[in-house]
Amino acid sequence: QQLPQQPQQQLPQQPQQQLPQQPQQQLPQQPQQQLPQQPQQQLPQQPQQ
Repeated sequence: QQLPQQPQQQLPQQPQQQLPQQPQQQLPQQPQQQLPQQPQQQLPQQPQQ
């Protein structure tokens, strides 16, 4: 007995859903904070006694 051939059921093709591209969020660039340079404090040189 030949079973009736069922054609392959073609599922409707769902196109890939393109998510909206979110551009990389550029954080505001904070410049490196330059600390005021403290000159090395020169201690008064005591001559060797």
